Amino acid sequence: FGAGFYTTFMNAEKNGYDWTPELAKTMPEAVGGGNTSKVWRFQVRVGDIKYTTNSKLESRAAFNNRPVAAEDYLTPFILLLNQQNGLYRGQELAGTSGQGAIKGAKQFYEASKNIESYEELVATFKEMVGIQVYEENGETYFQVEFVTPLDSFYAMYYITSSLYMPVPQAFLDLVGVQNYLGFNENKTESPVDNSLALGAYALEQWDSGQQVVYKKNPNYVYAETKYAIPGIHMNIFPAMANDAEANFKEFIAGNVDSTGIPQTKLDEYKNDPRTRTTTGDSNFKLNVNATDAETWEQLFGPN
Repeated sequence: FGAGFYTTFMNAEKNGYDWTPELAKTMPEAVGGGNTSKVWRFQVRVGDIKYTTNSKLESRAAFNNRPVAAEDYLTPFILLLNQQNGLYRGQELAGTSGQGAIKGAKQFYEASKNIESYEELVATFKEMVGIQVYEENGETYFQVEFVTPLDSFYAMYYITSSLYMPVPQAFLDLVGVQNYLGFNENKTESPVDNSLALGAYALEQWDSGQQVVYKKNPNYVYAETKYAIPGIHMNIFPAMANDAEANFKEFIAGNVDSTGIPQTKLDEYKNDPRTRTTTGDSNFKLNVNATDAETWEQLFGPN
């Protein structure tokens, strides 16, 4: 249910991916021109996209179909970089150095631990951090300044995480930072109640240890052109803790739509007509033979 400034869709040949604006309306442009720059900006969607929630709680339902406002684009960065919130990804963002680092993020993270009011927090953020949202000629722009010069691809790549999805500060005030995207302390509120969706799907139900259910988001930017599946049920099998074949057995019984083939069943099912193989878009592991036969046998034995 998350959304980023940009996303990827399969290309026409189905052998790669095309980057496409999602919350953004345009591709990044360098402020001041040039092929590389520290400062990049792009137009963002304001008013023409709306939040979705399937919560039955009246206080949450009030946010359903609420248009995204310009200030909502700043809120996730302030949320992450406020050290008092103790968010791991905020510490990670503040600690980023070199390529992809945002100007002033680390300094604001350090300063935030001593700031008490939200108003002062916002003012300090705008003063220190190289992120701003502003209007120009009737359009709303998101602008980011990095520590090092980047080209257009990496400027897009480093800012497009769904961690930076807009959220109204009023919603965070209502649910509480520690409950956002999760359960409250006594489990009377679930992630369905404590999240808002801008992505292709929105949470509809969350039954711990049983299932997580997503429903197609009618407010999603590409709801009519890219997504046909009306909903997704993710079944949770506690039996997997002790039986690596539990989900596979459910697939064979016709109770789930997909499964991985466990190692114990690989020889039997690797050529099954239902098997599908997806080609990856990168190498994530390289094995290097960096020893000789004598040393290998000394370390691991002749077999």
